Parts: sequence; C-alpha cells; structure tokens
Amino acid sequence: MFYKVSLQLTDLLLLKTTEDFSNKRDHIRYAIETLIGELTKLIMLSLFFIVFKKGSSFAFAFISFSTIRLWSGGIHFKTYFGCLAGTLALYSAIIWLPISLLSVKLIVMAIAVITAAIFVPLPDVKRPVTSKRKQLIAKRITIITIALWYYIVSSFMQSSLNLFLAVMLIFTLQLFIGGILHGKQKKYV
Repeated sequence: MFYKVSLQLTDLLLLKTTEDFSNKRDHIRYAIETLIGELTKLIMLSLFFIVFKKGSSFAFAFISFSTIRLWSGGIHFKTYFGCLAGTLALYSAIIWLPISLLSVKLIVMAIAVITAAIFVPLPDVKRPVTSKRKQLIAKRITIITIALWYYIVSSFMQSSLNLFLAVMLIFTLQLFIGGILHGKQKKYV
C-alpha cells in the first residue's frame, strides 16, 4: 500500500546523500515503508481506543507489547489491512479481556517465559536470524525484557498488573500460534 511513497522517499534520500547506498536501496525502501505503515497503524489504533476511552490502556499495552515483540518476532500478515485488523483484534483482546489474571499471575508469567524459550525468534523473511548465536541472543533479550516488565509493573504499577498479564497472555498465544504455523526456526541463512 505504501510501496510507491516509500520508493519516492528512498530515491529522494539517495539523491541527497554523498555516499553511494544504491546497493542498499531495497533495504532502505523497506524500512521507510515499514515506518509509514506502523505510524499510520498506530495513529488509527490510538484514535479507535481513545474514542472508547481506553487510550491510556492502549498506550501501556502498546509500549509493553512492542518492546517485547521487537526481539521475539510475531505473526505477520500479508496485507496492510490484514495487519491492521489483526492488531486491532490483538489489542482489543488485551484491553477488554473479561477475566482477572491476578490469581494466576505466576502461571501466566511462567508460560510466557517457557513459550519464549521455545519459539523466539519467530521466522521472518525480511529479518532472518543468521546464526544460532543471534537466535540465543533474541531468546535471552526477550526473556529478560519480560522479567523486567514484570518487575516494574508488579513493584511500581500495581494498578496495571492485570493489563500487563493480559499482554503476556496474548503475547504467548500469538507466539505459540506463530511458532506452530511457521515451525521453530532451526535453519540459518
């Protein structure tokens, strides 16, 4: 959807630079296309949740989920609108989860860590893991990020603990589904 705009911005950027990045043109274009897509998606989702008076819950869920997913990978959709719908469903499930998870918080966290240890990083054609070392680093950073978020929320943000547990539950679910759909990544490019 944003291919033409990102291509024009890439060409403009490459014209303005003194170094030759022509061999990286496709990487630069993909990065710009991704940024435009993610920014528009963030704006639309923010507006949606603000209308339903859940803007602060969305902000917390988005920040915590995104910082963990950055290293773990996740499910990817083929189209922008598929991604937008999937992301809307994901955050809606997190924010409007009808049950309290406080009584099973250690179980939710243990399942999240175990699932991350098994499935992280999920395979991605655009960002392949090129070595076993990089795979191990992604696993460790994901698990440390989960533990750090749990510590911060349980120590300083008690009122957001159930929301964070919902983030972990949905994160675990999407990681499990992605892992089953794509298989655990064992091949290195």
